Amino acid sequence: MPVDKLYLDYDISHQDKDGIDLLMVASPKEMVDSYVNFLNSVGLEPVTMEPTLNASARLFSLADVGREEASILIDFGSVAIDVAVFDQAMFVNSTIQGGSDTVTVLVARQLGVSPAEAYVLKSQHGISPDSAMPSVGLAARPILEALVKEMRRIIRYYDERSAARHRQISQIITIGGGATLKGLNEFLSGEFKLPARRLDPWKHIDFGDLQSPSDLAKSMYVTVAGEAALSHKEIFE
Repeated sequence: MPVDKLYLDYDISHQDKDGIDLLMVASPKEMVDSYVNFLNSVGLEPVTMEPTLNASARLFSLADVGREEASILIDFGSVAIDVAVFDQAMFVNSTIQGGSDTVTVLVARQLGVSPAEAYVLKSQHGISPDSAMPSVGLAARPILEALVKEMRRIIRYYDERSAARHRQISQIITIGGGATLKGLNEFLSGEFKLPARRLDPWKHIDFGDLQSPSDLAKSMYVTVAGEAALSHKEIFE
């Protein structure tokens, strides 16, 4: 995409005597402008925008017990999966097409059932080869293989640029509605020989008199919770 059709911004993710690491974000102007116009049309004033994984990473950095470790963050959305390395700040991130809805479509096609039936089978059995229906996991292989390939790519990128810090990635954190897929963390842990778990910051959040979200909702609300944790300084300074 031509540069003149993008909004560009950057942040300093790491700085020492050897140099500066910058995290740069590029977003299509057409997409950003459509969001701004929508917010204005309903009487809201937009004050900041950021990639969804940046918001999730903020919540991870504030509320997760493993936040000091170099980590892979995976936001498993419905139509795309964001993958990032977080090492005290966002280091690098990327996106692959396909998500939990894509898995549902693949299961429906593989098993010859409706999307609604495929969703139920996916939710009940997950992707473990030891489940009562291992064909669900086999159907999901294209998405899983693409995810593993992208994870290996950004791990290699991180390793090449962080050698001086002697830090290795030590855990995988999954986020998003797709993170509830049974067997996902076990699959990733087996592929990378690293512990893998879902981000669970909710014990650090006071809901007051409000009912705590359901298990599925908790995974989907990580992004908005991370956005709500934005400080005044982050927005206006």
